Amino acid sequence: MSIRVFVAFLLSVLLAEPAAAQILPIPPGWQMQRAVLLSRHGVRSPEKPNSELDQYVATPWPAWPVPPVRPVRSARCGGVRRRDGWAVAQRIQLMCWLFAGLINVAIWAAVSVGTGAAVYPWWVWVVGPWGVVLLLEQLISKVARRH
Repeated sequence: MSIRVFVAFLLSVLLAEPAAAQILPIPPGWQMQRAVLLSRHGVRSPEKPNSELDQYVATPWPAWPVPPVRPVRSARCGGVRRRDGWAVAQRIQLMCWLFAGLINVAIWAAVSVGTGAAVYPWWVWVVGPWGVVLLLEQLISKVARRH
């Protein structure tokens, strides 16, 4: 791609951006009747009180018959904890690491047997850094749970 084409493309994007970002006027006679907040798990009340939400809208925020929702700690941390302390995501990562490591070692062993000599253990560079990252992740999560 030539520089001229790139500059022309960049200028067209930059000049078209403000036109695309403009808010269209509301047609006469239209008005908002309800606001529904959707979350990942369905409809729920807002997390903030109405007094705080009223500053962002022209009309008062509708009242909910239930108190504001506070997200549960497990939803913020990214998973359900098992009794032994490992998150489900960490277990999945460990299983993927073991499976990939076994495949790499099996390929290395097959090549070594096929050539009749031990080949350089390249699988260490696949399994090693990944395992170090998993270990550090586990240590950091244990320290974070203590505090």
